[in-house]
Amino acid sequence: MPSYVKNIVSIVLLISFLSLSHAQSNTKDSIFNVVNTFIEQDNKEEALKIAIAQLEAVTQNQSTALQIKWNRKIGELFSSNNNYPIALAYYNKAKTLCEKTNDSLALANVYFDIGSLNLTDYTKQSYLAQKVEVALDKRNAAFDHFNYVLTHFKNISGTEDIFAKTYANLTGMYSYISSFNDAESAGKKAIEYYQKLNDTLSIIGVKINLGVTHIYQEKYAQAEQNYLEMLPLLKDTTNVKILRYKEINYANLAHIYTIQKKHEDANKYLSLSHQLNVLYLEMTSNKTLEEIEAKYNQDKARQEEIAKTKIEIEKKEKTQLILGISAITAIALLLLAAFLYRNSNLKAKNLELKLIQKELNQEQQLQKLREQNQNKVITATLDGRLKERKYIAQTLHDSVSALLSSANMHLQVVKKKSNQPIEELEKSQRIIDEASDKVRDLSHKLISAVLIKFGIETAIQDLCEKYSNDALHFSFYTNTRIPRLEQDLEIKIFNIIQEIINNIIKHSKATSTNIKVNFTNQNLQIEIEDNGIGFDTLNTNLKSGVGLDLIQSRIKSLNGEIRISSAKNKGTKININLPVILK
Repeated sequence: MPSYVKNIVSIVLLISFLSLSHAQSNTKDSIFNVVNTFIEQDNKEEALKIAIAQLEAVTQNQSTALQIKWNRKIGELFSSNNNYPIALAYYNKAKTLCEKTNDSLALANVYFDIGSLNLTDYTKQSYLAQKVEVALDKRNAAFDHFNYVLTHFKNISGTEDIFAKTYANLTGMYSYISSFNDAESAGKKAIEYYQKLNDTLSIIGVKINLGVTHIYQEKYAQAEQNYLEMLPLLKDTTNVKILRYKEINYANLAHIYTIQKKHEDANKYLSLSHQLNVLYLEMTSNKTLEEIEAKYNQDKARQEEIAKTKIEIEKKEKTQLILGISAITAIALLLLAAFLYRNSNLKAKNLELKLIQKELNQEQQLQKLREQNQNKVITATLDGRLKERKYIAQTLHDSVSALLSSANMHLQVVKKKSNQPIEELEKSQRIIDEASDKVRDLSHKLISAVLIKFGIETAIQDLCEKYSNDALHFSFYTNTRIPRLEQDLEIKIFNIIQEIINNIIKHSKATSTNIKVNFTNQNLQIEIEDNGIGFDTLNTNLKSGVGLDLIQSRIKSLNGEIRISSAKNKGTKININLPVILK
């Protein structure tokens, strides 16, 4: 199976951590519901505090069933924060308790939890591609636990959901190791269980993975039919999960058509996938904003009600106090009334300050989420444009240029066969030559040919030579050999450097610029320094004007860091650090 296929084809990962087995679940468990509510609100820290406190309480009461439940919940919380060793320790505690009490259903859930934990860790290790042996150990552990569930809990009531998820996970795992017959067998069994559970969405998720299996096997017609048959079931794009599945369907169809060189269909479905991706990002971000706003309004209303109640209580206490001390001297009465009045004002002011502070905190959180959403949309748009530019440049270079060259050759043959010069043939050849030059220039403007052929180091050197002139000179330095990186990453890094150079040309009034690039410890370190007029880095409007916000968003999307040092009339220095994975 080609390695590039695994990097491009979209897969639905069906790893699930069950909160409780069916036998243990209890909707009346208010504390457990509170913990789940905190998890849904992404307040995992508070959820973990409550869960650990509950585990300590039920341990003292010697309640084994509750100990199993809270150990699993704590394991789930640590796993969701990528703290796999601690999560495994809690799952093993739950496993030991299940074995002591012979609770088969709970034990099946725990084995599935541990299998899913190892699968998640394996997926992460495989992506990082740093510790291959560790990744293989995690994969084998996941296989062992999933197979244990399937062989030891066949006749246990209530395990249908566990078996469905287990077979679904095995579908993706077998596909990834090229065991296609096993992948298809596991997928069919997962679908059978989900049909019994009337879970249509999960069936679609399994079918998406089976389609990926067919792509790995180069059964493109079968994969295409599979994805086209699912599209009528994915109409309700107001559902976030359906929207995500539809986006993946379109992306995989685009990949199939690209391989089959059906460029028009590939471009169509790639465009649809990009549109749904932007819509998905907007929907998920808006949903988060709505949840925070709803919680803020609820808290605000509760605080207002508390304030109202406090004022009413204070009024009653004041009236009773005045009635109770009616026999006291006039001076004592006046002093007491003044004290109570002052105390009431202080309480009201303190409460008002707390509410104002809470509003400011909520507004800052909403603003942060808006900025994150904007960055995601910008990143998705830029990635979409990059893919389109690559596709157009490749089409111009491989197809249009080749056709023009072929036409020119045919005209040359006609000229040789002709006994006398034909003016129209000469004109046609000149037109074709001019068109070829323009196509080549346009292709190079879309994607640098030097970058594609020779890599980022040569491309930056070429860029410096092209942009240098008598007024502004660009110098390039490197102390290490820059290796070839993934092509998309090289293009993104090149575009970032090109954008910074354009800013220097337009705004800096510099006469010289030094560009230093080094590769150490899987990190690409870029330093760009000019001797121009500089600017105030605290001036937000000025930064936006020179496009630094957009550059920062691009670097953030690559998990990189950027540091800008500048002052008026002292030039500008930009340091960028990007973690990279070698090609």
